Order: sequence, then structure tokens, then C-alpha cells
Amino acid sequence: MLMKFPLVFVHPIILVLLIFCFPIGAQELSSLKYVDSLENPSGGYWANLGAKGKSSSLRATVAALRVYKYEGKALPNFEKHCDFVLSCWNEKDKGFADFPGGPTDAILTAVGLMGARDGAFLTDEKRTSGRKYLVEKARSFEEIRMASAFLADEPHDAKIAASWQKTILSRANKDGTFGSGFSKPRDSASAWVTLLRLQFPLKYDSQLAKDFRMKDGGFGSENSDQSDLETAYRVSRYFHMVKDQKMLRNTLGFIETCKNEDGGYGPRPGEKSSLGSTYHAIIIKKWADPLFQK
Repeated sequence: MLMKFPLVFVHPIILVLLIFCFPIGAQELSSLKYVDSLENPSGGYWANLGAKGKSSSLRATVAALRVYKYEGKALPNFEKHCDFVLSCWNEKDKGFADFPGGPTDAILTAVGLMGARDGAFLTDEKRTSGRKYLVEKARSFEEIRMASAFLADEPHDAKIAASWQKTILSRANKDGTFGSGFSKPRDSASAWVTLLRLQFPLKYDSQLAKDFRMKDGGFGSENSDQSDLETAYRVSRYFHMVKDQKMLRNTLGFIETCKNEDGGYGPRPGEKSSLGSTYHAIIIKKWADPLFQK
């Protein structure tokens, strides 16, 4: 004999609350929760869970600041983290290191300057000294790429821009791409973005960019056909600068395969989360949003 049970009406709002309070399976944490798990109580952020207990990292701290910025929220304990960033400044070298007392270089100095500028605590003295450091020290392509990322939003220096353009263009292939093999998407996008920042009149070839994409929706890494988030970030920044929203949206599927249950993102699918990879994922998703403005 079948037993009859009375029908019970559940208000839609109550139903939604029940779903969120008692989810089926483990609910993923938000990306901000993951970032918060890497906060050093003494100031700054660790790069990943394995770095806990060690010195905070300038790179990781700037990544955390930017994740919160792009999520439209205030970084918790902001002043403490600003103090950490400023403690990485080497007064003798007039540049930034990844941790207090560490060695300075052009890449870290560019990261520190951008972080301080983003957080509105870059003093005129450090801006001037930092600009001088970058112009004098940036020699390799990666150094020029990062120095240009900071200087692009500073008063234009035509002389240094022309010098760096010449250095970059000397590495180009005949078809205008850069690098070879698996590294071509990464090298090309990195060079194109840097040239645009240096106000070089670069023409966008959408078909050339489309040819870079791998079957997984991402872009081959520096030395492998397996896509990774940092390469996706570099290529996506180029798409963002030339306003190709379709190519940005087509990258989102790969981005989500890198997300972990802790709310963070790993460099590749199945790899452990890191703050750098989480920043890369968040900013690509923002760029792909048609409502997002720089």
C-alpha cells in the first residue's frame, strides 16, 4: 500500500536559502577567501600555502592588492600591507626587492612601483627614483616588458621608448611574430603588448592571434604544448589592449579548468593554487566582462 504525504509549499526565498546553507557536496570557496588564507599577520602575503611561515613576498602582496581591486573591494588591513611593500624599498639602490633587505632588480622595482601606485601610496620621491632605476637597469626583454608596464601610465619619454622599441623589433620574425615553437604565443603577445605600451603603431592581425589557441582553449606554455595561466594572461592582456572581447571570452573555459576547491587557481589544471595564478585568472575574467572598464 502506498503511503500518502501531504504536499508542502516552500517559499522560493526559503528554498534558495536551503540550497546555499545545505549544499549538495563541498561548496567551493571564493577566490577572496583563498587570498585571505595567504595573508601574513605581520604584513604582506605569501605566494602560496607552502610559503607560510616564511617572509612575505612583494610580488604576492601586489597580486593580492590587485585581486581585491578588480573585485571592487578594499584590501583587509590595507595600511599594514602598504607598510610591507614600502619595507621592500632599498634606499641605497633606489629600487624594490621581493622582501625587506633582499636584492633589487628592474622587474621587482616595476612590480613595487605599480603596487604602490595602485594603492595610492607612491610618493613623488620614489616615483622619480624608481623611474630612473628602470631606465638605467632595464636591459633584457623581460626587464623592458615590466618597466614599460609601469612607465606606460607615466609621462612619455620618447627617447627611451624609441630605444626599447628598437631592441624589441630586432627580435621579430619576418611575419611580425616573436619566438618559435610552443613559446610563440607567449613571446609574441608579450612583445606586442610592450610595443603598444611604448606607443608603437602596431597593426592587429586577428587571424594570426587565433592560430595561437590550443584545443583546450588556452595557449601553449614557454616550452610545452600544455596551456598555462601565465601564458593565457599574457595573451589575454594583448586581446584586452586591442579590444578583442570574443577572443577573451573564448579563453574563459580554460581559465575555469584551473580553479581549485580552495577558491584559488593553479598554473595548470590539477595543480595547486597560487596567488599569482589566482590574480591572472581574476583579471582575465574581468577583461572578458563587456561591462569592465580599465
